[in-house]
Amino acid sequence: ALVAAAVAAWGERIAVGIDARDGEVRVRGWEAGSGRDELDFAREMEALGVRTLIYTDIAADGMLTGPSMARLTAMRCAVRGALVASGGVSSNADLCALRDAGLDGAIVGKAYYTGAVDLPRAIREGYLSPIKAQTIPLDLDLRNVGVSGGDFKAGELGSALDPYLEQIAEEMAA
Repeated sequence: ALVAAAVAAWGERIAVGIDARDGEVRVRGWEAGSGRDELDFAREMEALGVRTLIYTDIAADGMLTGPSMARLTAMRCAVRGALVASGGVSSNADLCALRDAGLDGAIVGKAYYTGAVDLPRAIREGYLSPIKAQTIPLDLDLRNVGVSGGDFKAGELGSALDPYLEQIAEEMAA
């Protein structure tokens, strides 16, 4: 109900993140399994009108080992809307592979901050659009589920989101 209401109110501006491990959607900060298959869940979100999915393979996130291409390819085949890869990008070559697999974007974190990904080079060499290349610097303190250095005090953001996260978890369990 929450996703459908959000899509009704904001349309294409709604993106849904799918965090998964071994094909299972994970919840509660990646700690708990939902029992839901990642591809089935992606199809359900698309059926509700979601046009952008952000997929994170938890096993690859922050590891600088490359994105989970097999899972991303399966996800690309399962849905028609925009698909953004999150986690595992370790090089400009990974960005090329994601583009060639038909993905619409990538969230690059650790690889950008360590210098392993060279965004100006990616733009210069033409495998990343300068319009789509955006850097949004955030200093996240995930241990406290808050934003440090921002408008929220540590823990405040997490508390504000709890009712929504609980509702999503209940909907997924149903």
